[in-house]
Amino acid sequence: AILLVPSNTDVILDGDIVLTPNGYKMYSIIWTEGDNISVKGAGSLTGDKYTHKNKEGDWGMGIYIMGGNKVEISGLTIKDCWGDCIYITNNANNIVIDKCNLLDGRRQGISITSARSVLVKNSIISKVRGTDPGYAIDIEPNKGDTVTVVTVNNVKIFDCYGGILSRGKAENSFIKKINVKNCSIKKIEWCPLNFRFTNAVN
Repeated sequence: AILLVPSNTDVILDGDIVLTPNGYKMYSIIWTEGDNISVKGAGSLTGDKYTHKNKEGDWGMGIYIMGGNKVEISGLTIKDCWGDCIYITNNANNIVIDKCNLLDGRRQGISITSARSVLVKNSIISKVRGTDPGYAIDIEPNKGDTVTVVTVNNVKIFDCYGGILSRGKAENSFIKKINVKNCSIKKIEWCPLNFRFTNAVN
C-alpha cells in the first residue's frame, strides 16, 4: 500500500496520487484497516491498468477496505486500477461509498466479499472491463464469508462489461438483502443485473 490509514483517521485528498507502473500481482494505493475512518476530497487515485509490467494477477486495488467499522469514502475519482477501484472485505461494517467516480477498473468497480451494511450512493461507475468478472459492482463472498445488507442508491452505471452481480456460490458463503434503487444501468455488454445464490433482493 502507498497510504495505510488506521483507526480514527480522516484523510482529505484534494490532489492526485498516480501509481508508478509495476509488476506486482497485488497492490493497494490506499489501504484502510480500523474503525472510524474517512477518506474524502476532490482528489483522484490512478492505477496502472494500461502500463502494468506483469500480465499475472488481478488484485491491484485503488482502495482496499480491510474490515473495520464506520469507513466512508467520499468525493474521489478512482481510475485505471489493475484490479478493482474499491475492494471491501474482512467482515467490514457500516461502509459508505458516496459521490465517487469509479472508472476504467480492469476487474471491477467495487468488490464486496465480506461485509455488513454497505451503502453505495450518488456515484458513477463506468468503463469496467479487461478481465473477469468485469462488473461495476460484484457482491461475491469467498469461501466461508458472508455479505449482508448492501444498498445501491442513485448510482449511474454505464459502458461496463456487467452491471451488478450478486453471487454466493462459494462453499459456506451467504448473501442476504441486496437493495438496488434509483439506479441507471446502460450500455452493458453482458448482464445489467445478475443475482444468483442470493437471499432477499429488492
